[in-house]
Amino acid sequence: MAQCATCGTMILFGGERSGDLRFCNETCLSKSMMVDYGREIPPEIVAQRALQIRESSCPQCNGNGPIDLQVGHTIISVLVMTQWNSKAVLGCRSCGLTHQIKSFFICLFCGWWGFPWGLIGTPIQMIRNLAAAFKGLPAEPSPELRQLALADLGAELNRKTAEFAAQLTGEGDAGS
Repeated sequence: MAQCATCGTMILFGGERSGDLRFCNETCLSKSMMVDYGREIPPEIVAQRALQIRESSCPQCNGNGPIDLQVGHTIISVLVMTQWNSKAVLGCRSCGLTHQIKSFFICLFCGWWGFPWGLIGTPIQMIRNLAAAFKGLPAEPSPELRQLALADLGAELNRKTAEFAAQLTGEGDAGS
């Protein structure tokens, strides 16, 4: 089974391709491109941006930081169809815990109804949610938050490069 090069989601059918890499959707492909733009940015600048993001207010509740990416895992099953999902939210500890608890209850009520993967996957996803809920926020920005900071800086670099190219093109037309 293929795995998304950006978020790690398992890809059964379809998805997007870029060279040898596979992505679950266009959003993950786009994020991957922004990370590629950011590869030229020195690690200390990426670390500084990750700290800025971490110390900002929570985008979910506007409460005080620290914030980080926190993952909730779900499984929904109906007869012979089962869908697994892991979704990260950027938020404070309280918002992350809320997301993980909601994910736990989605698993509890919607995960068991498929055979065989619902019966196998539901306890796995529920344990993953409980482990994440009890783990708490790391003391430093997580690798996932650093990846987000890298993608953010890459997007900014891409935007500024495009603006600069447009200015050059505009100046070239004005001088003709």
